[in-house]
Amino acid sequence: MPSEHIDAGKVAFGIHFARSAANKRKYEDDTHPLRAKGTPDLNRKMQATIGRPFELSGVGLHTGKFSRVTVSPAGVDQGLVCSIGKRTSSEAARATWDRRVPSMMSTTLRLADGQRLRTVEHMLASFAAFGVDNAFIEVDGNEIPILDGSAAQWCAALESAGIVFQDRPSRIIEVRRPV
Repeated sequence: MPSEHIDAGKVAFGIHFARSAANKRKYEDDTHPLRAKGTPDLNRKMQATIGRPFELSGVGLHTGKFSRVTVSPAGVDQGLVCSIGKRTSSEAARATWDRRVPSMMSTTLRLADGQRLRTVEHMLASFAAFGVDNAFIEVDGNEIPILDGSAAQWCAALESAGIVFQDRPSRIIEVRRPV
């Protein structure tokens, strides 16, 4: 049986929508389970957080050490706030482009206290795919677990936790020149 073509332009909140009219109608008429009733279209997306906390654990790809990640809902304009161990305001840092530090074979963030959090790419890509703007991410260890090597378990955890839309539009960065 041939597989159906997935159009990357139809990705919304972590769900790949096939180019079928039925799926298009489901999304547009607010019947998709991850779309809250009355939520604006993606051109004016509201901020979102997760519906309930979740936890994933496993071994880091580069360190080989066990780590546990606990993700909790956060308020509007908090961002994706990462910390190693229990969160305190002096140690936590938002996962923003300017926190990235050079590293080999992974994406690494420099946290507020100088510690480095490694291999964040699958986790952060999943948050972006699901449209999650705000969450607290506490890591017991200094590397996000590799899990199965993909973002599938992150996406499943986010889908299970649910997405809660918040009362403020997302802030969008417009790239105006090559970086």
